[in-house]
Amino acid sequence: MAYCTAAQVKSLSYAIKAEVTRGTIVDADITALAALVADPVIDAALFGRGAPFTTVPTIVQMISALLTVAELYNNYFSHRDDWDSSWAGARKKLAMERLEDLQSGKLQADEITAPAMVAISDPTLDRPETETFTGDETTWEMQSEERE
Repeated sequence: MAYCTAAQVKSLSYAIKAEVTRGTIVDADITALAALVADPVIDAALFGRGAPFTTVPTIVQMISALLTVAELYNNYFSHRDDWDSSWAGARKKLAMERLEDLQSGKLQADEITAPAMVAISDPTLDRPETETFTGDETTWEMQSEERE
């Protein structure tokens, strides 16, 4: 299941909407492209923060639609090698900026969770107080008690 709908993608470009009307592109192709191109990028960027999503946040739908429209526009209308500086490149850049905002926490959505915190313990707390350092960092001995 793609994170965005064909209608969301078509709403971003009159040229793509016209191609769908002519029959050059069908809605199924748009959603298949979204699932193939845009959604894996989103899942990788938000891994561990709720992705892959069962309930898709609106911001993720927007990012998926922007990445998909950029790919469609590039495939059908761009005949240059430097497409990243064109209309499609601007849409892709915007999508990636919003994705980075979600990663950094600048943007938030209910379905996107905070990254898991890693707890690092103090290695000195794992050793008994009666241990003493006798050589290299892996050699420890128990203190011996001598009584007179």
